[in-house]
Amino acid sequence: MDNEIYLSMQLLKSDFSHGDVSLMPCDLSYPMEKPTGRQYYDALMQILPDGMTEASWARAAKVNSSLFQDMKTKGSRPRVDTLEKLLDSARVTMPEFYSLMGVESETTPQANVVEAPGGHYRHRSNPMDVPVWGSAEGADYTPDLDEPGTCVETTTLMPDEVIDHIRRPIGIAEKRAAYALFVVGTSMEPRYLDGEPIFVDPVRTPAIGDHVVLQLIAPDGDGGDRVVRAMVKRLERRTAEFYFLSQYTPNITFKVAKANVQAIHRVIPPNELYGI
Repeated sequence: MDNEIYLSMQLLKSDFSHGDVSLMPCDLSYPMEKPTGRQYYDALMQILPDGMTEASWARAAKVNSSLFQDMKTKGSRPRVDTLEKLLDSARVTMPEFYSLMGVESETTPQANVVEAPGGHYRHRSNPMDVPVWGSAEGADYTPDLDEPGTCVETTTLMPDEVIDHIRRPIGIAEKRAAYALFVVGTSMEPRYLDGEPIFVDPVRTPAIGDHVVLQLIAPDGDGGDRVVRAMVKRLERRTAEFYFLSQYTPNITFKVAKANVQAIHRVIPPNELYGI
């Protein structure tokens, strides 16, 4: 080795070891690349709470409903406080979430997370035991309105036919009588979307302003009555003879005679479902 080069190297080594050099060697290590907005979106979809859509999850977590669309299409990354609200409502910790994204951490707890079929992660503590009642699109109901010809969507209800079971949200762990339905039709949009599951409490009496499932009866041909269809509506008021209900699309209020109603059950709102 050339003596001049060797001497220069020794001088540099000596200076660094004594901290006498102001220009220290560069750190050539590269920071870990930040996850993209789409990666955040894909990871959040893995922990999407059972029984919720993107819209209902955003409402439950009290975050902007455009958040998911922005992550998916614009690549926007969520703010930390927004992410924390979503994870809190899904009962997933931040270390668990980043572990799903592939960020390794020796301290990441995994005791409460289990991988379900399809690669989705769910909590062992929430049993899949809420019965889903059968439902299908039903005949339109013609209410007593000032505008003749206006019809109201109804759902053919099959309360004796359990078609599936879905996971029980933590907020209704003690509501053993609760059941679920899939919304049929668009009359309650944007509050409840077509095909969206709702959880129903048949025990607690609905209050004015609650969303409800109204079970309508008709003669069964054997001298009795049976439940033939249902409505998912908002309870506006009640009298001795009528329930006054409203829907969003189209926006109308109408009444149904109590004599035609078997039961009126309360739809459980998202904040109660997830203990918020």
